[in-house]
Amino acid sequence: MHEKIDEILEYLDYIKSQRRVVSIVRTFMGVSFSVEVNIVSVSKKNRSVVVANLQQQNISLLPFTEVTIHSDLFPRPIRTKVSQVDPTQHAATLQPFDYIQLAGENRAHMRVHPKQGMIAKIVSEKGEQYFAEVDDISIEGISIILDKRVEKLETALVPQSSIILQFSLTFTGHPSNINLNLTATITYLITLNGDEKTKIGVLTYPNEEERSALRRYIFDRQTEIFNEINAPQKNNPPPKILI
Repeated sequence: MHEKIDEILEYLDYIKSQRRVVSIVRTFMGVSFSVEVNIVSVSKKNRSVVVANLQQQNISLLPFTEVTIHSDLFPRPIRTKVSQVDPTQHAATLQPFDYIQLAGENRAHMRVHPKQGMIAKIVSEKGEQYFAEVDDISIEGISIILDKRVEKLETALVPQSSIILQFSLTFTGHPSNINLNLTATITYLITLNGDEKTKIGVLTYPNEEERSALRRYIFDRQTEIFNEINAPQKNNPPPKILI
């Protein structure tokens, strides 16, 4: 449980560092009300977060009210409660935190697609080495695509076998990469492109330092994707309206 709360607090702390807002939703008599707020502070010691109204107006939340927090960066909405309200600062303190389980949702962590060309090195139980392109990545799971024509692939990499997965994470605004060397288990293999390639699902076991690096990479990559989607199209100016 503590691990999940720590992850949520890291998400919120990252959003604060990026000066992004989140939506707080509360329900009263079956009607939902939403307000956008800034994250003022995140306390990992107290496992609490302080939020403030954007318009510097009194925040319409009462102590002990259950609310949900929404953001594009969250894998799922977050359930929390208002522990106290400070009307002088137009702020509210939120705690504790937990994810809302969505129907049909099996993944515990958000997955992102890295930029093309992210290569991982696989070391099998027998010491055989293979190279694959990373298709998507999360904190505890990665899928990779390997050329199936590699000799003896079917016998070297099979479900439930243990491997070592090595790859580098590149961070926005940082010149140096972080190299990861993860213990992992193969969970599935799927044939692609008419038997030419194989998609391999991998369950990884990162330590806390590695988890932190993966979270940071996923945050950065999500932000890049959102910026790319929302960026104006330079080569496609808005159409002129003729009257």
